[in-house]
Amino acid sequence: MTELEDVTNQRTTCVKKVLFFPSYTHKDYKDRLLIDVYDVIARDKYSCQFTSGSTCNHLSLRGYNCKQKILPKMKTIMRIIVIALLVTQRICEGTLIDTATGIEFPGKLGSLSLFGVGVRKKGPIKVYSVGLYGTEVAKKSLSSISKSENKSGALFSLRSTVKSKLPAIFVLEMNFKVTGEKMATAIAESVAPRNIGGNAKEIDELKSLILSGVQSRAGSVNKGTKFQFDCMIDGLSVHVDGKNQGKVKSSTLSKAFCDVYLDDKSVSPSLRESCILNTCQP
Repeated sequence: MTELEDVTNQRTTCVKKVLFFPSYTHKDYKDRLLIDVYDVIARDKYSCQFTSGSTCNHLSLRGYNCKQKILPKMKTIMRIIVIALLVTQRICEGTLIDTATGIEFPGKLGSLSLFGVGVRKKGPIKVYSVGLYGTEVAKKSLSSISKSENKSGALFSLRSTVKSKLPAIFVLEMNFKVTGEKMATAIAESVAPRNIGGNAKEIDELKSLILSGVQSRAGSVNKGTKFQFDCMIDGLSVHVDGKNQGKVKSSTLSKAFCDVYLDDKSVSPSLRESCILNTCQP
């Protein structure tokens, strides 16, 4: 293995470490994470010295001084560094990546913060990635709970806290092409048995709003299509690719929708795991 291949492999390992440990997004780790990227890529290997005091809000290469030994391979090494820094910057800004699909979710959606991301699978097929956005009040409440000391308690608190401190938003981004009818039916059938105290009309309205959002696509839901479900105290709003399709007024539907992803029979267990990883104490 050449020196350059070795550096490239180390960079890949570092980026994987960043992607698979979302807890590094916490502000206390920002500077350390950046230093880790610097160290793994070029520490001693090419007699490089990183003298910058940059933080995640100021990712530049100023203060980056190299001796002549690196010059023959500077272009390649700089490319590696830039890639690593861009990944670091995204994560430090709160963006999370669903490692199952590679789909990214921004750290903020309006005033709500990203709690976690996960994948919805049907057999071996990764149908879509999902991100949960919640209030700062809910996030603060969860931050006092230890996920390692009582994981079941942390998962229970996640579910109850999100439902009791609405609004919450679920963003679904498709990773696999399906028909609009199949997507709408799957969501409706997941919500219906959880909509305790509600009625069948509310489920029909929800399905209708989803279908109306995909009519312009000839009834198909393609990879990259985004669904947004705004869970509020007085009802559930549906958006398809940023366009508001309407709202189902109900006092129970939003909580039922939350349960689809947060109860013990969650359609995305990885979302629950990601949420407690990012919001609860170690």
